[in-house]
Amino acid sequence: MLRPMSGFGTVFQMRRSADRLGPRRLLTLDLGAGASKLVVLSRSQQTVRWEKALILPPVDENLTFGGQTLASVLKAERLNREYASLLISTHGGLMRLMNFPGRPSETATLQAQVRQALGVEDSFAVQLQVIQESVSDSPPSGGKDEFSLLAAALPSDLVTRLGGWLQEAGLRPVSLRVAGVASANLVRQAPGLLQQEKALGFLEIGAVSSLLMLFHGTNLALARQFKFGSAAIIETLRGAFDMDAETAGKLFVSGSIDFSTNIQALTKAWLHQVGISLDFFERRHGRPVSGVYLFGGGAQSKVVEGIIADHVHRPVVRWDALQVFDGLTPPAAGLGDAPVIMAPAVADAMSVMRGGNHHAL
Repeated sequence: MLRPMSGFGTVFQMRRSADRLGPRRLLTLDLGAGASKLVVLSRSQQTVRWEKALILPPVDENLTFGGQTLASVLKAERLNREYASLLISTHGGLMRLMNFPGRPSETATLQAQVRQALGVEDSFAVQLQVIQESVSDSPPSGGKDEFSLLAAALPSDLVTRLGGWLQEAGLRPVSLRVAGVASANLVRQAPGLLQQEKALGFLEIGAVSSLLMLFHGTNLALARQFKFGSAAIIETLRGAFDMDAETAGKLFVSGSIDFSTNIQALTKAWLHQVGISLDFFERRHGRPVSGVYLFGGGAQSKVVEGIIADHVHRPVVRWDALQVFDGLTPPAAGLGDAPVIMAPAVADAMSVMRGGNHHAL
């Protein structure tokens, strides 16, 4: 499993020693560009229950959901004084996978190195998560100690503002993560998919961005973000077929009209960069990527699945990421038409609930 993250100050943290094993009940908000997702999970010893799910409009600059305040949402759902974790994929969040020689405990200047690599100043809060330490007798390490980490950064004033926003609504913030980190945790929990003898790709397609993660066995070896998502495709369909945004969104999912030729030019640069990343990974690790799994709100389109498969020349499949949570029964209501988009929020909630103070950010 990925190790706990450190960073993002003291606003998001557990404050009761009685909850050192993790909150017994947790509300998680995933603030995506296309939609906000709310889930509530509870824990009794090692048994976790998924109690509530809700899809909301994307949060705006005033931190409201289409004009509806968080406090009013919580009141309508009868949620009060909950522990809360937050995922954020908007508002300038950054995430990058980095490799360093040596061991984390021996690297006194790690924070400064990470800041320089991310290109962020002191006005950003940086969060680190070591995901692998190894001694290898083969390239690229040449037998030297090395470690990999996920680094995430958010503007410090935004971290403070988000913590205050949750507190003002009556919540108790305990965790804040850039959404890509939760997606990496989600994939790491996939039973049976990540195997030592395989290399696999996972492409999360959101509304305005996408994230490619390439795994060498069980190790995350490459993570790359792209500023391209389903919103651009839907906007193109709206113009091409002279329809409103809602209808274009339904066409995107249903594929009732083959729109592949309408978006080939739009997706060309994006898929070219995805292909470059796959080729680079295979050359570096000497192992072919045996498949690419698509997930996220923008992965619902069979037409887009076909276009990606044609371009990358590797097996591509739309992945039901909720299968990760074997034995966790979704609530009867609130999942909308695409329950799979809840998966990163559920993965993050389970990670925080089982991590206690070690996941306090």
